[in-house]
Amino acid sequence: MSIKKTFNFNNKTAEIFSLMNEIISYIKDNIPALSTKDRLIPYQHVLVELLTNAVKHAGADSSLFSIEITEKEVTIVKTDNGNSFYLNKCGSFPLHVSFEGQQVEIRKDALYCLYGIIDSAHSLVFKVVEYPLYFKEEVASLYEHYGLLILIKSSNHVSYRIDPITGLNHFIVTMII
Repeated sequence: MSIKKTFNFNNKTAEIFSLMNEIISYIKDNIPALSTKDRLIPYQHVLVELLTNAVKHAGADSSLFSIEITEKEVTIVKTDNGNSFYLNKCGSFPLHVSFEGQQVEIRKDALYCLYGIIDSAHSLVFKVVEYPLYFKEEVASLYEHYGLLILIKSSNHVSYRIDPITGLNHFIVTMII
């Protein structure tokens, strides 16, 4: 069994908290196992980051949040018609097919290295490599792409896809219940 609901967001900072609470209530109402605050924290992290991304980076007037719940997982998709994801080494999506299969470094600091693995000219999957705590290099600014780290650390799978026909951007986050 699968249930799905969509939520509209007008990409305004003042509405992040209320929409996050509305979506969390929806998840909580449909998954009794997630009724405790501690179990909902990763969902809150993911939602706040996706909502913040919509405000700060999308460059669109609004975003659509689609929540799909199955017996085993919750999938959250943020869709907008704004700016496509940009990879320093490869540029904006859609990418040239020669990049397919490559693992591209997005951000590196003393704690993590964030990679995008290019699935196709229209999609990539995010991956993070953590460095051991004894890594001695000075910590650089954590602000750039730190939100992607939050998404990856709070979920089971994070990917990005741009629809080649509509030009819509999709950030897809999957969380095992």
